Amino acid sequence: MGTADLVRAAPRLDRGVRLLVGEHAAISAALAALQHAVRLPGVSADEVRARTRDLLRALDRHRRLGADLLWEAYQADLGGED
Repeated sequence: MGTADLVRAAPRLDRGVRLLVGEHAAISAALAALQHAVRLPGVSADEVRARTRDLLRALDRHRRLGADLLWEAYQADLGGED
């Protein structure tokens, strides 16, 4: 099921899906910045560490938002709490 199918089936998830898809650009940019930094001659370990930290933060945020979106989808679909 693609994102369009998911949003059609559960329109309430539209905002969360758009947020997740939108983060792909930030994650790609953080990865590209890290790749660029490690290729530079004489780049400091602090610079590589900072770029790695930025990438890991972006990935962690993405994972949490994805988990929240799944919880929201299944909580509503399964009837939630009693």
